[in-house]
Amino acid sequence: MGLCLGFSLIFLLTFFGKVIRDPCNTWFSTGGDGMKAYYTALYHVKYDSLALRSNAMNYPFGEVLSFTDNQPLVVNTVRAIAESFPGVREHTTGILNLMMLLSILLGALFIFLILSESGVSWWYAAIAATGIAFLSPQLNRLGGHFSLSWVFWIPLVAWLIIRFDRSRWLIYSLLLGVTTFMAGFLHFYYVGFIGFLVGGYWLFRFVYYRRASTFWYRDVLHIFLQFILPLLLLQLLVLLNDDVIDRTGYPFGYQGSTAHPVAVFLPSGTPWAFVSRFLTVFKHINWESYAYIGTVALMGCLTGIFFLIRRIVRKETFHRVSEVKPVNVIFWISFFALLFSIGIPFILGMERLYEYLGPFRQLRVLARFSWIFYYMVNIVVFASLFHRAFTTPAKWWWKSLAFAALALLLFEAASNARGIAVHLNNRMVLLEDRDNDLPENQWVHRINPSGYQAIMPIPYFHVGSENIWVENGPEIKEAVMVASLKTGLPTTGVEMSRTSISQTYINYSLYTEPLQRAELTDYLPDERPFLVLWLNSYEPTPPERWLLRGATLLDSTGQFTLLSLPVGQIKSLHETWRRNVFQKFENQYHTPRNGVLVSDPHAFFTWLTYDEHPSRHPLRGSGALSFSSGKQVTLFSGALEEVPGKRSVTVGFWLYRYQDDGSLRTEMTLSQQDPETGRVLQSVTTPLFKHVKAFQGDWALVEAAFETISDNEIVEISLMHSVVPNAHFVVDELLIRESEIDVWQSGENFLIFNGRYFVRRENR
Repeated sequence: MGLCLGFSLIFLLTFFGKVIRDPCNTWFSTGGDGMKAYYTALYHVKYDSLALRSNAMNYPFGEVLSFTDNQPLVVNTVRAIAESFPGVREHTTGILNLMMLLSILLGALFIFLILSESGVSWWYAAIAATGIAFLSPQLNRLGGHFSLSWVFWIPLVAWLIIRFDRSRWLIYSLLLGVTTFMAGFLHFYYVGFIGFLVGGYWLFRFVYYRRASTFWYRDVLHIFLQFILPLLLLQLLVLLNDDVIDRTGYPFGYQGSTAHPVAVFLPSGTPWAFVSRFLTVFKHINWESYAYIGTVALMGCLTGIFFLIRRIVRKETFHRVSEVKPVNVIFWISFFALLFSIGIPFILGMERLYEYLGPFRQLRVLARFSWIFYYMVNIVVFASLFHRAFTTPAKWWWKSLAFAALALLLFEAASNARGIAVHLNNRMVLLEDRDNDLPENQWVHRINPSGYQAIMPIPYFHVGSENIWVENGPEIKEAVMVASLKTGLPTTGVEMSRTSISQTYINYSLYTEPLQRAELTDYLPDERPFLVLWLNSYEPTPPERWLLRGATLLDSTGQFTLLSLPVGQIKSLHETWRRNVFQKFENQYHTPRNGVLVSDPHAFFTWLTYDEHPSRHPLRGSGALSFSSGKQVTLFSGALEEVPGKRSVTVGFWLYRYQDDGSLRTEMTLSQQDPETGRVLQSVTTPLFKHVKAFQGDWALVEAAFETISDNEIVEISLMHSVVPNAHFVVDELLIRESEIDVWQSGENFLIFNGRYFVRRENR
């Protein structure tokens, strides 16, 4: 064991020495998921008042800590220590970094213990364990998915199962339960991994002992302690701290996040990068799929397949890959985990099974289950190689092969560690400037954070609800997160997981056309203004400019401008916008045409009310177009008469019950065709959430512009929903118009402007 730890420590210092020398000022990632993880961790340690709630993002609602990916197990330990030693807060980044690196050493230790249980001598096991740990695909998560980079959890669970199988001691069930709870508290994916291992093990025991007629019903207690109890406790912790009832049940699908056999069994990075350049299939593989098992394990698999086939032909026992029964069982569990990670059985025409996974649909990246196979196939291959070379009479070349395998493993592990380490030594100068002496941080001295509620980003970003996906680039996220840590102010922006759908739209609606009063103000604790952080390089949309009309300039840097936005301005958004529309109507010249008024009598437009389709839920009139998931519906198909090429055309329609899970993930296909030949000139498919312009009641306005390619071209617009099964949707009031014209409909009590409905009032 000492040799294993020593050898692993040498590897760690060799490749991650720069990080270890200055862990508090080193950032494994300065953007994306990594920056988010650091930010939510630091904010929680410094500013949050509750252990299991985070107020960093999604203001004014906050979020349960488990959905922030900030390694709750570590940050809450730091918070507890900081109660007695406040200075430890300044070392949070360093603690997180060192714990992730320490997990590699612990991973090597538990792999060593499994190899020892398999009868491998200490010296061989120590070297092999080090190589397996540093070649682990989990090291790739050091670039962002920090909670998933902890190498030791899977080997630890496998070792505890082996020890339990040999002794049946209650202590190992308790240790498995504690491990399940702690790992699940760190990240819910570990519950899936452990569930696969523990569940597979007990399924084997049930089948085995049923055959022997000696099934021990008392083993139900062990199952309860090992997995069910910790799972219930984890769920209880979430429920006690969560008032949200509308999280998505259908996260962005597993279809694009399954493992690929090529990415598991063939190398793609250093030192074999030429393989991925030679095999073009790698260009089509999602990065989540990469979990290369190593060259030695690959050779072992090929050899194993040969002997497997030979044993089957000879009608011999073919399933024994290890003389140690629990190791043999866990290996085959890992094999089925590999099949699951590839998408089996879903990719075999059984997609509907995915609908019945319930909460486990949240584990959408099935590719990660291939990690279990990575560890077990390497353990089995190196254990088998050792026994063949050193525990039975063998020729010298078997021993040479065993040593060569170790050398190749270490070479690949070193290449893997080196390739990852070079990307981890990043700096965040603005955050390292704790006294705010840099010119870029001088604004902090001129702002009184207590005078504001939260930071409102312009442009807005919201990632995590699985119903909309608003990125707007890494620059705004970094600027807002740094400003939040400097001031202690939370932000309305979101970069988390499984955010409440209703809360998502309450926040997002502030950045769309205000066709109704802003519901956000109902949840604000007081009337303090918002601190708007407006990225200098960003050109606001018309609704955003309207939002900023009443804002006051506070300060500016080379990167962003700070403004104070009164809550009263947010409350008046709808009314002032409505009055502006009426004023525009009164000042604009109109021409009657087909029962409406248009600003240009010669421009093209067509307005479909769908009143010929009776509906219980029309937006206006007596009908609307309905369709079900899994079936494509055509909204419009026809020629844009007298519309020349290179002309901007806008398509708009309303979607009912947009708040329903997955509703705005319905995809719209806009196909442009040659009017003479019918040949498709261009076809674009996008989710509806990319084109949302406004919300009104239960309806969302979807509006997209495109440029015509040819004169009088034929356009076909269709919708298809493939996310939520057996769901029903309603679309109404389709308006297609040349973008520069306005289409009005005026009544005694209403005014419709380009499909938007406004109520007339006496004092408008």
